Amino acid sequence: MLIELADARRHLVLIHDLDDELITDYINAAQDYIEQYIGRSIPWTDGGNPPEQVPVPESLKQAARLLVGDSYALREASVTGTIHSDNPAVMRLLNPYRVTWGV
Repeated sequence: MLIELADARRHLVLIHDLDDELITDYINAAQDYIEQYIGRSIPWTDGGNPPEQVPVPESLKQAARLLVGDSYALREASVTGTIHSDNPAVMRLLNPYRVTWGV
């Protein structure tokens, strides 16, 4: 999991556990969104010999927190398990890790 439930709850400033299942769904959806956007699974390997797992960058964790926060705050406007980001901060955090096809 990209971020832990406790981390998401701290970000949301929640002191109760009533929405833990919903928040877990948002964490999973955020990870799926980020993996689809950057074009690789998290965590990924460096491709060396032998390949080594790359630590998850803090900026990707922060993007996940923001996505979870947006989904939680706007939950009436979204469907559980789906995320769409119009948050420019999320895009700025994700873009450096995006795998693109070069020429």
